[in-house]
Amino acid sequence: MFNCLYATLIALIIYHEADAGKLTRQCIASQGRCGQTKDSTCESFGSGWKESGKCCNRKPCCVSQCIPIDSLKNGSVTVTRSNDGLTAHFACDAGFVLAGNESLSCKSSVWHWDILQCVQYWIGLVYDDNDQSFKWESGVPFNYSDWSPQQPDKVDSQGNPGPLVKCVVLDSNYANKWHDENCSAHRRYICKTKLT
Repeated sequence: MFNCLYATLIALIIYHEADAGKLTRQCIASQGRCGQTKDSTCESFGSGWKESGKCCNRKPCCVSQCIPIDSLKNGSVTVTRSNDGLTAHFACDAGFVLAGNESLSCKSSVWHWDILQCVQYWIGLVYDDNDQSFKWESGVPFNYSDWSPQQPDKVDSQGNPGPLVKCVVLDSNYANKWHDENCSAHRRYICKTKLT
């Protein structure tokens, strides 16, 4: 009888440890962290952490309350976790440049950031209202074009028509062909230079 009880007790301990390991793996997979003791609170990791289930030995599984950033138009996002919270790293697709920081941190449940976007390049071609035609800012005659389909359309990339839609950018959505854009939009630019 003693051997049967002893075997049952061993089986329960093994089951509990296997189940605890599963809970800890689930917590880590959800980008959570396990508390130090069963009486720990998630606030020990800083403000903005909340309990989301349990880890082994009934320790709390704590997750950051920051909403994950999982996409960036015309770019990519990689989110990592550290003792301080979440950090998002950004990269832009070919033909785009990041307007903003390359990485942002989430502390106290808030992403510390400006609005990030992957922007396109101005190419130095503008619409001249007087001549009602496009001209290069350098003064070189306009004798070549490489417009995207249905361009120029005097509508910006947000779908807004307007009097400032007079500047031209490379459009990586159409194999770096051109489209017209609002001249006040934040963009990088391509300069022409002479090689010596």
